Amino acid sequence: MRAFHAAPESDAWKIVERHPVLLLPELVDVAERVLGRTRALGGLREMHHSLHGSPAYAPYHRLLATALAGERRGSRRTNLERALAVIQDVRRAATGDPADERAEQAIREALEALTPVPGARPPTIHALFLDEAELAGFRRGADQRGENPNQPDRAYATHGGLAAGAAEWLGDEAAAVHRIVDARWVFASTKAAKAYLDSPGTQLIARDGLGNPAVLQIADGAHAWGDARSSPGGRGRQCLLFRVDRVVARLDVTDGPRAAQALQALSRPQLLPYADAVVRRVRRLLAQYWLAIGRGTVAAQKLVQAQSRKVDLLFVEYPILLLPEFPTAMASLGDAYHAAAEQLAIRQGAARSNWQTYRDNLRELVRTLLDETAGEPRVNADAALRLVSAHRRLDTDYAWAAVEAECSARAAGT
Repeated sequence: MRAFHAAPESDAWKIVERHPVLLLPELVDVAERVLGRTRALGGLREMHHSLHGSPAYAPYHRLLATALAGERRGSRRTNLERALAVIQDVRRAATGDPADERAEQAIREALEALTPVPGARPPTIHALFLDEAELAGFRRGADQRGENPNQPDRAYATHGGLAAGAAEWLGDEAAAVHRIVDARWVFASTKAAKAYLDSPGTQLIARDGLGNPAVLQIADGAHAWGDARSSPGGRGRQCLLFRVDRVVARLDVTDGPRAAQALQALSRPQLLPYADAVVRRVRRLLAQYWLAIGRGTVAAQKLVQAQSRKVDLLFVEYPILLLPEFPTAMASLGDAYHAAAEQLAIRQGAARSNWQTYRDNLRELVRTLLDETAGEPRVNADAALRLVSAHRRLDTDYAWAAVEAECSARAAGT
């Protein structure tokens, strides 16, 4: 608006071409309320009227649709919905142009990628906990899924924790497994989660005076402690602390107050089915996150519909398909996606055989992850960092060093 007011009348159309947002009628309405009625705004309204029904309408409004679709400030959905309305007007005014049809389809795909599907947004902390289906026969006790159970927790702050919480479940008082405290700590990267798991302070709090320490093969690493019932009135207790990708979980289990009378005793193996359930749930939800990144939902739909010989072309258009976690994310969309997800995992491996094409697609994937506005930027950057770090072991091109440095900085939030 400043540029339009400052320009001579002879340059008015040039200013509109440079700033096509001036073609929005609602922008003129707002400007009049803020600035009052001016000669320039009156002229702009006349320009709007002169375009209707003229051959210039479609070219100018194509510029407007492109500007709105590419705008990242404000509400992305509002911008895209307005761009869709504009390009539809263009198609009505200038029928039969394939470029307009492609532009409308691209806007629709971008809108569809914003549509919430299960897991299409970063999973909430609540979704990462076990529920009634996995804890049949238990009832929820204390629910603190939005509050870090370790207070104070310096290690959590040091490693940039994103969310933490715990939930208590209570079962039969005569059972070996009576009370379950199910806790989570979510981080932006696997490196941060591992550092938190390995922190002496974290392990000291998790141990809570228990003995019999052990290192177990659960998910991406686990520690365990536990004490059997030491006296007739005592309680048996077992604790597992383990990592699943960028999430640290703890299961703290106590036997029932009447378990001894029922000749029931708590042992470490009784915790393993619950730990397996945690691992499955967390891995599924972390994978589903990627459906919202890089137009992941649209990419999955395109892959299901694509002919086998055209799948490699989709890697160019939707590099998110090359992300190792994406087949799992895609399978979570339902039975119709399972077969294509399994084939995608195979095609990802085969794609590496075409070295130059794979390198180009990998660069695009890394760029997509770094520039993505959806999700958590540090999570996206950490995924890019893992890809680049693994690739650098095979590729001596020094250009990857600069990319790795950028990924590392963004993953650290700097």
